[in-house]
Amino acid sequence: MNLSELFYEVVKPSGLRREWAPWVFVDAWIEFVDEVVSGYSWGLYEYENERNVRDALSPSLTDSRLLSFEVWREMVDSVIAADERLRAFISDGPVVEPGKVWWRERLPPLACQEFAEDADRLYGVQLQIL
Repeated sequence: MNLSELFYEVVKPSGLRREWAPWVFVDAWIEFVDEVVSGYSWGLYEYENERNVRDALSPSLTDSRLLSFEVWREMVDSVIAADERLRAFISDGPVVEPGKVWWRERLPPLACQEFAEDADRLYGVQLQIL
C-alpha cells in the first residue's frame, strides 16, 4: 500500500477533502496556522471549518504504518512545528470549549471584526480587533 492509500485508510477524509492528497492536508494546516498567527481575516465559521483539517490529520500523526514512510515523518514534523506556533499563539486566547483538544479549546486572542462579533455572540468572549 502506498502512502496516499494508507493515509486515506487512516484519515477517512470526507466531503471536498476526500480528493486531497496527504500533503495537501499538511499544507492546508500550515497555511491556516500562518493566517491565524499573522491575523486571521475570516469569520468564526471559516475558522472552525479550517480547524477540521487538524481533526482529520490527528490519527495520521501517530500511525506507525504511515510513520514508516520517511516523507510522512517529515510532513509530521512540519505539522508539529505549526502546532507549536499555534498553541503558543492561542494560549492567550479565551477558553471556549473546555476539555476539547487543544486546537479547539481556545480561540485566538486577536481577530477581525466579523470573527470577534461571532465569538462574542456565540461564546460570550471578547477578542482584540486586528
